[in-house]
Amino acid sequence: MSRINTLLTWTCLASAGIWTGAPALAAADDTAVGIGAFRPGATLQLGDGVGNSLLERLRTLEMDRDQARLDLAARDRLIGELKRALDDERTRSEALTSKVQFLEHARISLENARQEIADRGQKIEALELQLAQSEVQRLRSERFLYDIASDLLASDLGDIATLTAIQGRLRARIVNTETMQSVGTMPKKDGAK
Repeated sequence: MSRINTLLTWTCLASAGIWTGAPALAAADDTAVGIGAFRPGATLQLGDGVGNSLLERLRTLEMDRDQARLDLAARDRLIGELKRALDDERTRSEALTSKVQFLEHARISLENARQEIADRGQKIEALELQLAQSEVQRLRSERFLYDIASDLLASDLGDIATLTAIQGRLRARIVNTETMQSVGTMPKKDGAK
């Protein structure tokens, strides 16, 4: 019956994970009285086979458990630090995203401003061309008037033909100017000599 109890004890210890080795019989003792199970003293070693007792094995397992708990706590701290770093990086990423959006808006505004400058530059060139044309037209008109004044000063007061020719030139110039202004263009050449 004691052998069955011993086998049941081994089975329970093995299933609990406390005892993992095969049962080892104690060394033969010259002073032992009896044979087999009837011998006095321990006949079975319950250890890891290296000379560690069950209590030592339990202490080793408890130390391993405590070390595993410390390792787990260290990993939890590391996970917490990594989560904080991740949150910091997310905040930084969001800030960079808003900066990128701001810079994209600024780039679009800059492109619009460049286009506006180019459009205004073209308008300025067109206005400068119109100004130059107006200046040329003014100079031509002044020249025409100086020619008329010169012809008047050079002519005799009683010379009707010269006065009629000057009067015809003035009327033609007025009609030509009115016609060009109604069409929207100024004459490029006047009818002066």
